[in-house]
Amino acid sequence: MTIKEMFAVRRVAEGSAALQRGAEGVIGGAGRTMTAVEKAAKVAPISGEPLTVRAFIESLIPWIVAGSLFLIAATFAAHFGENTQVERILRRFDLRREGNPANFGEGMLFLFLAFTYAHIALSGAGKSVVPRATRALFILFALGNMYLSYDDMFVVHEQVGMAMEAKEGLFAGSALQGHGFAWLLIYGPVFLVSLVAIGYPTSRIVAAMADAGRRRRARMFLYGGLASVVLVLASEIAAGIIWFYFGIPRTILAAFEETAEFGVLGGLAACNVLIAREFDL
Repeated sequence: MTIKEMFAVRRVAEGSAALQRGAEGVIGGAGRTMTAVEKAAKVAPISGEPLTVRAFIESLIPWIVAGSLFLIAATFAAHFGENTQVERILRRFDLRREGNPANFGEGMLFLFLAFTYAHIALSGAGKSVVPRATRALFILFALGNMYLSYDDMFVVHEQVGMAMEAKEGLFAGSALQGHGFAWLLIYGPVFLVSLVAIGYPTSRIVAAMADAGRRRRARMFLYGGLASVVLVLASEIAAGIIWFYFGIPRTILAAFEETAEFGVLGGLAACNVLIAREFDL
C-alpha cells in the first residue's frame, strides 16, 4: 500500500469516527431532553382540578340568579302591561300562568334545591358533620322538592284541587269554582310542617359553623327562605279571598306570591351552599 493510500484510509476512518461521535451526541442530547421532560411532568402540577359536586353547584348560581330575576321582572311587567302588546310578548315568561316555559324554569329551581339537600346528605364528609336522622330528613326533603318540580311543571296541584272541589262541592257557584284553589287545603299544612321539620335541624348545623360571617349569612338565607313560605301561603290566600268576593282573578298579589316562592327556593339553596362550603362537603 502506498503512502497516499494509507492517508486516504486514515481520513476515511477519522470521518467515520466523527460521524459516530456526532450520532451519539444527538442521541444523548435527545435522551437528556426526554429525561428533563419526564422530570417536569412528574414535578409540575396538572393544571385544572377535577370539577367537584360543590364546584358544579356553585357554578350554576350566577345563571340561576339571572334567570330568576328575569322571570320575576317579566311577571311584574306582564301584570302592569295587562292586555297590551307587552303582556302578549311576556306571557310565556309570566309565572302567574300555568304550563308555560316560566313554570319549567321554576321547576328546575326546585330540582336545584333538591340537589343541594342530596349533596349534603350523601356526601362522604357530610356523614361526620350531619347527624344520621338529619341526613335522612334531607334525603326526604330532596325527594319532596323533586315532586314539587314535577308538580310545578305539569300543574299537578291544581288538578288535585279541582278533584277535591268536585268531590266535596267546594266553592260551588263562586268565582273560584273549577280553578283548583282547594290545593291550599292539602299543600298548606304540609308546607307549614315542613317549615319546622327542615328549619330546626338546619339551624343546628348553621350554629356549628366556625366562620362567624358565613354563619350570619347562612342564618339570613335560612330564615328568609322559611319566612317566604309563610308569605307564599298568605299571598295565595289573600288572592283567593279577592277572587272569591270581588271576582278579580289576577292581582299583583299573585306576582308577589311567585316572587316569594323564589325567595323560598333561593334562600334555602343559598344556605345549603354555605353549609357545604363551611364543612368542605
